[in-house]
Amino acid sequence: MNNTLRPRIKAPILLNSAEAEIIRALRRQGCVTSTDITRMTGWSKAKTAQDIRDLVEKGFLMEAGEGVSQGGRKPRLLCINRNLGFVVGVDIGATSVDVALADISGSILQRYSEAADVRQRPEPFLRRC
Repeated sequence: MNNTLRPRIKAPILLNSAEAEIIRALRRQGCVTSTDITRMTGWSKAKTAQDIRDLVEKGFLMEAGEGVSQGGRKPRLLCINRNLGFVVGVDIGATSVDVALADISGSILQRYSEAADVRQRPEPFLRRC
């Protein structure tokens, strides 16, 4: 069998609890420095630095420029990599079906709404889509 035509599927990338906590903090705060992450989590600088390195290597975080210096060199800002993937949300309501496409950080990229009546059968609605 010729395997050259088969797409390669990457194994899912799992986050440990510390990495997930960093991602949650960045979703709440936006771009921050490693010092900010250390302060938010209460972890040591070494642990924070290792977790940040792991998240950058996995593609979850990216550098986004420099922050304001408090003396010394300017800190690097870390953000969630918005190009990592997308999320689709669907709300099937009584009067409409609403769909939203967001990047992985939760920023809505596109919205779509279509009128629908739940009292009708689904076929008329599906034909319009």
